[in-house]
Amino acid sequence: LTKGAGDTGDGPVILGPEYRHLREMDIVDELDRTSRLVPTGGQLRVRIVAESEAPIDYPVFVIRVDNSKGQRMLTLRSPRNELAVTSLQGRNELTCTIPFLPLAPGEYVLRIALARGENDVETVEQELGFTVRNADTLGDGWGARLGVCVAQSNWQVSYKGADLPVT
Repeated sequence: LTKGAGDTGDGPVILGPEYRHLREMDIVDELDRTSRLVPTGGQLRVRIVAESEAPIDYPVFVIRVDNSKGQRMLTLRSPRNELAVTSLQGRNELTCTIPFLPLAPGEYVLRIALARGENDVETVEQELGFTVRNADTLGDGWGARLGVCVAQSNWQVSYKGADLPVT
């Protein structure tokens, strides 16, 4: 497995000449700086650079996230509705933002692919490693505990006064 300069967080992973359309992949923070750390429940922004001499109508971009044991945790595909990427021609930069990454703290790897419909046209074998670090992103004073995912929760309590049993 060959890894690019971006694996240390220094910049994007530059993909080699063995890939016809996919050129770069990176994880960036809200200031568009390369980052390999995402806080629990924080935003994940994946940047992909792709190009094609001839137009490819309605390409589908795929992001796959596996945990450190190789288990698929998340698969994302660009939309196929009115928000679809309608064409790939020339050099294009795409950014996929997950506003609330539901993964628990740990080590993960990201892979990308270009597809037409359900079928991959080009799959990048290189991995882009990143870490989800524990943080109180949800503002509940806890951070993440045991589990494979995290979720925002809203709690309510109704006081009934004397109707509640005393323990």
